[in-house]
Amino acid sequence: MRSGSTKEPSSNRPLDMTAEQLLQNVRLQHERERREKHLFNWSEEFYVDAHNLEPLLRICANFTQDPVALRRYGMKPSKGLLVTGLPGQGKTHFFHLLRICLNRAGVDKSFAVRHVQALLHEFEQFGSGIIKSLAQVRLRGKDLVPVLYDDILSERPARHYGGPEIMFMTEVIEERYKLYTYQNILTYFTTNYRSEEILGTYGERTLDRILGMCNVVVFEPEATNWRTFDPSNVKPS
Repeated sequence: MRSGSTKEPSSNRPLDMTAEQLLQNVRLQHERERREKHLFNWSEEFYVDAHNLEPLLRICANFTQDPVALRRYGMKPSKGLLVTGLPGQGKTHFFHLLRICLNRAGVDKSFAVRHVQALLHEFEQFGSGIIKSLAQVRLRGKDLVPVLYDDILSERPARHYGGPEIMFMTEVIEERYKLYTYQNILTYFTTNYRSEEILGTYGERTLDRILGMCNVVVFEPEATNWRTFDPSNVKPS
């Protein structure tokens, strides 16, 4: 339970749309990005089928705070997300499109993105003194904002100039948990691993921190793998 929390940040307030409407906006954004940026290696449309519909709607419900969808999926309001699934299932791509849609709804509705591999190199260059900087991202240098940490557990143990090797993300997650507890600042994570593997690498305390501040969304192995996706195999509905 959060203690000492202040009022909800504007980024946590509900969007005036349902989870289904936001998902449709994201699909349209995929087509727009492909067309305007000539990304013709992308599929013509963002395909949604029986295997990935529910996890995508869960993500959207978390952002719209659509009460009907939150109840349907047993999700708690005003929490971050841990999104887990196999490589190639479109987790990062979906968040990329989602962020563009949220920016259109208002920049204060969106989130920052930090790629864990890039943070690894920052930590190895600057050491533990940079942990708070890795954890605290501000809008225009002022208000703290939600952050997506993309691809957690992809990082190796880090060492700063001969110091001990550590999993530096455990310290970042601890700082994000404090922001959630005391200031209601949300955090999102994507990973290719399940909770058991997070436990084995980060430890029980860090897993508890993640689960304490996040709803969990799982892409099952049957969900579309975009690296091997062939649209010619899609059957007309």
